[in-house]
Amino acid sequence: MSVELAEGTSGSTFLLELLSDAAAAFPEVFRSVKIPSDARRFRSTFAEVLTQFEAARAASPERVAIAVGIRKRVDERLRFVTPEGSGSLATALLQKASPIPLRVVKTSGPGRLVPAVQLEESGPVLSDLRVWLSAARRQHQMTEAALLALGKILDRADAEGGLSLAGQKFVVFGAGAELAPTEALLAAGASVLWIDVQPPPQTLLENPGLGGELHVPSLPCNLLASPAEIVATIGVFASGEPVHLGMYAYAGGESQEWRLAESMNAIASALPSGIVKSISLLVSPTTVISTHPADVEAGARRRAQAGSVMRSLSRLGLLGRSHVSSSNAAVASAIVALQGASYQAAQYVGKLLAAEVFGVVGIKGTGALTTSANIAPITATRSLSHPLFEAGFLFAPNFGVWIAKPVATRALHALLMIADVTDPHAPAAAGARYESDAKRAAALFAEQVHGGVFAQPYAFEGMIRMAALGGLTQKPSLLAKIVREVVN
Repeated sequence: MSVELAEGTSGSTFLLELLSDAAAAFPEVFRSVKIPSDARRFRSTFAEVLTQFEAARAASPERVAIAVGIRKRVDERLRFVTPEGSGSLATALLQKASPIPLRVVKTSGPGRLVPAVQLEESGPVLSDLRVWLSAARRQHQMTEAALLALGKILDRADAEGGLSLAGQKFVVFGAGAELAPTEALLAAGASVLWIDVQPPPQTLLENPGLGGELHVPSLPCNLLASPAEIVATIGVFASGEPVHLGMYAYAGGESQEWRLAESMNAIASALPSGIVKSISLLVSPTTVISTHPADVEAGARRRAQAGSVMRSLSRLGLLGRSHVSSSNAAVASAIVALQGASYQAAQYVGKLLAAEVFGVVGIKGTGALTTSANIAPITATRSLSHPLFEAGFLFAPNFGVWIAKPVATRALHALLMIADVTDPHAPAAAGARYESDAKRAAALFAEQVHGGVFAQPYAFEGMIRMAALGGLTQKPSLLAKIVREVVN
């Protein structure tokens, strides 16, 4: 049994279908976007096509309507395949299923999260987090909105002697994932439902610094194989009370990243009306995001100050444009084609557009839902264990790019997420007022800790190539690994 994409499609062909359908429905918005009709050509040009598509959509007053149309098409086409046959995923989630029995682990500790960020897994805690955050903002590694949100949550922690989520319930999909904020939520005293194919590690259960309740299913929770059972299990955990949903499950290959994203979206939509209090997720910076004008200007300054080699490469067309602009929107050329069209579909359709619809229209059109969709820095997780990335990461600081360790991204995102879902005045709060749906949609993605990706002078993939060359001079042994990857 498994959640699958539309029948007869791959990740790239389904993405092409969705973009083509949207362009046909909104011809004036996308009149300047050249979407190939040939799937093979799309696979070789998807990075440019998707960047131009999002620049046009983001600049349009109809951006939310376009997102709603794409998401509706996805929901209609997703399938749930069983030994008996294939049917609609939405229909499958309407079927009554048995909840998975839960055991409750009460962790020991004060239940107060004291903000602390480490830059290295075994390194010291930053002695003055505010100073570090201000420096990161000056270096164009995060937006002003992210800095303000983090400063506000730090003020709250100082005033209250730590952050408390006592009495609040969180469902964490992919609870054991490298970037999931599970431990931080427990440290703040929350009740957390563990949804993962792996059980929680004993080190987490025995951590003396937590303080919340961990609800652990007696069987592995496979989002692709058992979505209806997970819906029923969430219902038992919620017991009629509102829950926060955190969407962090990830697995590469065979369009799993997209199928997991869509399973999480479908589960959220299948829960009883009013039960979902908020939705949280992380969006990669190597996708198509509208960028802050200050970061665009920083990239332009760096381009003007570039050395002769970079200017020559740029004139030869080897580095590409840093942004694609359309009217009042500038979208970073940040896609790394090596990650594939299916990965981009997961980020763009499964995360960014889904978050926009949840945050503006809500679940089943019930109204704006608090949605925390922060942009994370590139993080050296297991999923990026490729020699080309490893070489690029070595040299990235020379281009003003921060490659974060999981421990740093996890801590920063946890603080941003808690700020978003508990502050009624946060930009992503359901009650925040905006003059239009388009303005609300743009505000959802304002909190960006992008690590410098959006302030580059050229397209990020061009910068990655240059960084990889620089990294090879520091670690030549990576060249053999890269050659093996190409040959294989």
